Amino acid sequence: PFSVQQAPTTPLLQQLFGTLLNLAFPLFLLASFVASRQGGPGGGMPGGGMNPMNIGKSKAVLEMEPSTGVKFADVAGCEGSKLELAEVVEFLTNPGKYEKLGALADRK
Repeated sequence: PFSVQQAPTTPLLQQLFGTLLNLAFPLFLLASFVASRQGGPGGGMPGGGMNPMNIGKSKAVLEMEPSTGVKFADVAGCEGSKLELAEVVEFLTNPGKYEKLGALADRK
């Protein structure tokens, strides 16, 4: 009732060529990713290459402005915002006054 036949065999060279074609695209993607991470052709990481000792370190630079002579009262803008900021400064300089009213500073 059933006829069993042997599967047709493909030549070894054809099998090898097919396997290489199946591996070529993923290997190309992996190689291009590694090359881009190492600063090779096609880009690289900003700020230089990858140094394992610099992982997690910020590249931010603190730039302090010199004293400009501009006072808080000289700045034009929303008066409500200026009043709220003045309240925050007052609370930080004199917290006892506000603690009597029940205000508490965040302790984070």
